[in-house]
Amino acid sequence: MLFVFQILFIIGFVVLSPWYLTKMFRRGNFIRGFWQRFGIYSAAIHARAASGGFVWIQACSVGETRVAIQLIDQLRQRWPQMPIALTTTTLTGQTLAAKLAPPEVLVFYFPLDFCLCARGALRLLRPQLLLMIETEVWPTLVLMARRRGIPVALVNGRMSAKSFRGYRAIGPLGR
Repeated sequence: MLFVFQILFIIGFVVLSPWYLTKMFRRGNFIRGFWQRFGIYSAAIHARAASGGFVWIQACSVGETRVAIQLIDQLRQRWPQMPIALTTTTLTGQTLAAKLAPPEVLVFYFPLDFCLCARGALRLLRPQLLLMIETEVWPTLVLMARRRGIPVALVNGRMSAKSFRGYRAIGPLGR
């Protein structure tokens, strides 16, 4: 199944790259976090992640980041020494995470959902748990985490009946 996702990713990446790069240039946020999206991290991020054993929280944009910050506050109260990493997908989510997350939380961009990129983040964090906020589900990362025995939980998720029918219609890929 992972192989199918990778083939679909490559096709989508090749087709959508010109549009995406043009959009990034127009917004002016081309460089910020660019390499992080490919699972390539600075020496400073590697140094902060050296201990491993993170609870990795993935929040897509602003709304999910706000939920993640509340969750982090609760986790820190209960387990103050637990290493936590917060990733976001969008520039607005990243800006909010950098502003609101406690300084001990490692904040960076979520990698592309491709095996080489996701592998870089998994090696960096060596997570003990992956928490995904809302309904963005990243199949490659979920499958790779599952293969490594990392528990994955969808937090604050919702799915409409229409979305459920759509996922069911694509059979094993939807599962």
